[in-house]
This record gives sequence, structure tokens and C-alpha cells, in this order.
Amino acid sequence: MPAIQLAKLKKQVAELSDLFHEPAALRSKLHKTLDEYADRTRRHGQSGEPPPLVITHNVPAPVLHQIIRELSIQAASNPESGLRLCDYLWKQPYLEENLIAVYLLGSIILADDQPILERIQEWLHSKPEERLVNAILEHSLANLRQNSPKVVIDLIEKWIVDADTYHKSLGLRECLYLIDQHSFNDLSLVFNWINPLIRFSPSEIRSDVINILIALARRTPQETAYTLRRILDSPENNHAAWYIRQTLKYFPAPTQSKLRTVLHEERYL
Repeated sequence: MPAIQLAKLKKQVAELSDLFHEPAALRSKLHKTLDEYADRTRRHGQSGEPPPLVITHNVPAPVLHQIIRELSIQAASNPESGLRLCDYLWKQPYLEENLIAVYLLGSIILADDQPILERIQEWLHSKPEERLVNAILEHSLANLRQNSPKVVIDLIEKWIVDADTYHKSLGLRECLYLIDQHSFNDLSLVFNWINPLIRFSPSEIRSDVINILIALARRTPQETAYTLRRILDSPENNHAAWYIRQTLKYFPAPTQSKLRTVLHEERYL
């Protein structure tokens, strides 16, 4: 892998930008550029991440970020060409090309959200590798979260109520970004989604439920604790005690003390 010379990289990225409206030509030059910076000495797992399920150039993050930054500007200004480029790059076999498509889709704003939404759902339906799923949820939906929150809320609800655990997981993971968005204040929606899963949730999504409860404990600890206690007190068997134990340390100290007392009284500790 050659050393990154910023001036040279900027020139290469500018040349990619000039080909923005020609997906095949851009992809050909992109492949050569990525191949030039490929790290062929790096072994899978050295970064602590599992090896990708698709082939990768293993380019340094600054190279990929520079390419994404430049092409995202073009995609924001030329949304129709941006969509065509997203479609083209998503079909390519390399992880970096797929990631560029994911980021570019998140930079496109249209009067009609449907074309973006359709691509997000189609891409996720194909069950790509985990880092692509994460990138789609975080970046491809970013503009919709900001500008069309109702669209994202409807999508989350559709996923969470689905019987399929993969879709439930998608909904819960996207919900985390919604909770972290300070402009989103309708947390009652999140509690409505999460309450049935506190009572019972398949093992495949329990880590996702925990992450939601941690986020809620940090943002609205009293309401979260109240919800857990109310479900714990319900007559049917449920997972509330287990979820309290898993998330206890993320509550403020006084709330932790109250929850411990409840667990002791109910003989769960």
C-alpha cells in the first residue's frame, strides 16, 4: 500500500467526480484508485473486526472518506444521477463500492422519499454483511430521520411488529438512532414498541432490546424504570427481571437502588 499523498488523492477524487454522471466509467476509475491504495499485507481480523463476507480492497479509511465526501456533494446536487450511481455501485462485488453507495444514498434528498426508501428496504432485504447493514441504518436513513421522521417511524414500526427476528432487529437498531436524535421527543412510541419485547423476546434480539433500554435509561431514566417495574409486577411470566439486571448499572444511583429493592422484594435477586 503506497503512502497517502493528499494532493494526489484529491486529484484522483476530483477525476472521479468528473465522471459522476457516467457510472460505468466512474466505477472503472474507482476500482483502479481503490486498488492502488489496497493494503494486501493486512490479514482479516487484525483490526478486531470479523472478516468481510464480500471481497474488499482494504483501503485506509481516509481514502474512502475522501471519496465519499466528494461524491456525496455531487449526489446532493444531482439526485437522479446519484440514484443511478448508487444502484450501479451496490451491484458491484467489493465492500468499498457497496459502502460508497450506502453513504451516497444518505446524502440524496428528493421531494418524494419513496425511491430512497425502496432502495433501503431492498438492500436490507438481501441481508448483506453486518457492517453494510449498520451503515445503511445509520447513514442511508440519516436524511430521512432529519427531514421525514414520520417515514422512519413508520418503517421502524413495520419492522418491529414483523414476526421475523431479522426485521425486528432492524427496527430496534434503527430506533437507537431515533432516540439519540434530540429533536425526537415522542418517546412514548418507543415504549409502546418495546413493552411487548420486555415481556417476551426471542434470544436473537435480546441484545437489541438491551441497547434500547440502555439508551432510554440514559435519556429518561425514571420513565424507563417505571415501565420495567410495571411489567415486572404483571401476573404473567416475563423477561423484565432479566432486563433489569442487564441494564441496572446504566441508571442513576438512586434509581438503581429502587430497582434493586424491587428485585429483592420479588425474590429476583
